[in-house]
Amino acid sequence: MLPAVCVSCCRPLPPGQGILEHQVPRGWCDGCVVHLSGLNAQRCPVCAEVSSGARICLRCRLTPPAFDLTFALADYSPPLDRLIHAIKFARLSALAAPLGRMLAIRVAREAAFTRIGPQALIIALPLGSGRLARRGFNQSVLLALPVARALGLSLTRGLLRRTRDTLPVSSLEASRRGEALSDAFESSPIPRGATVIVVDDVMTTGATLQAAAIALRRAGAGSVINCVAARTPAPDRPDIQARPQDFTPGQC
Repeated sequence: MLPAVCVSCCRPLPPGQGILEHQVPRGWCDGCVVHLSGLNAQRCPVCAEVSSGARICLRCRLTPPAFDLTFALADYSPPLDRLIHAIKFARLSALAAPLGRMLAIRVAREAAFTRIGPQALIIALPLGSGRLARRGFNQSVLLALPVARALGLSLTRGLLRRTRDTLPVSSLEASRRGEALSDAFESSPIPRGATVIVVDDVMTTGATLQAAAIALRRAGAGSVINCVAARTPAPDRPDIQARPQDFTPGQC
């Protein structure tokens, strides 16, 4: 009964938008999709950091992580960072579905070039019990549901668990994140060699997803693929420094 508005700028959607048309998912306007920084960037296929020619970056070649691939929608920068912040900390869970639909389009396109079969398992990165109780929902689950539908899979729940509540990784220095997350996850047994797809909202250093991948590998996973809505760009990215700052998402 209410007019459809864009999830990012809150402007009314013109007729013909607000549905899956021209690869713009329901809930987004064309202008906001265009303004997603890093949407079409060439990235390292392993860690999703921007890499010239979409080649595997030097860090992943020297120290291969426990996961195999990472699909990232865009950069963790305006307007996407504010949208994710509103979902997580303002508890505006309704904003997660449009973001999940956008991520699903990206993942479905990337999956066409990878070996993701019908036996793959898709999970959402779990929250600690304390944080889940305070927030009331796991934003990664809300993002994972549209991705699962796009891949023709059912979301697997309870496969991966946190063994303890940890400090938010955003509050830790990058050098301390791996240590803080050591053995922070455990997994139920997985069919030997199965592909596991892990959905999360933001990837910064990759320490959380690395810890999750280690647990999944120990449980029998043959390959682990990350799907994240946002990838934190390197601080020395020149395009981030020079990007126009006049686009501000609306305040709904």
